[in-house]
Amino acid sequence: MRRPLQAKFYEQAASAATRAARCAQRRFRKRSRRLSRRQASSKFHGISSVVYYAVRMPRKNRYATPEDELTPTWTPSGVDYDRQVESMQELRELTNGIARAHWERDERMAALALSNSLSRRDMAIAIGCTKSRVDQILRETAEELQRRSSRAAAAGVALHLHAEDGAGRSRTG
Repeated sequence: MRRPLQAKFYEQAASAATRAARCAQRRFRKRSRRLSRRQASSKFHGISSVVYYAVRMPRKNRYATPEDELTPTWTPSGVDYDRQVESMQELRELTNGIARAHWERDERMAALALSNSLSRRDMAIAIGCTKSRVDQILRETAEELQRRSSRAAAAGVALHLHAEDGAGRSRTG
């Protein structure tokens, strides 16, 4: 028994479509393998996931909040006002704890980097970010430590000059 011509055409079209789909899958797999190999060797791999903080935003203000008096903006009926203030103060302390924890982590990372005891890639894995973010943290930490030491030196010089001025006046006066 012969198959109708129309059925034979559909079978050929279906097999051609299947072949085309398989070829497209193979091309896609080859292309994705090529891209993944290229990305693994490229220094630009993962650059889209880097989060850069604004340079103008000081480190201390990123999480820390000022120590001013907290007042709720709205108190629903039946809610104690003092309890709301206590809750707000608790949240403020937790937020400021985040800033302290980040600074401690950053200082520890700087110490590990200076002692060359842990690679930047391992630091990135440990804190869950990219190596470029670790580099940024280390640079910001070094700049902040430099600013701190400069301020301390300036305060020491000012104190020394003030002490000399005070001592000089008392001798002459």
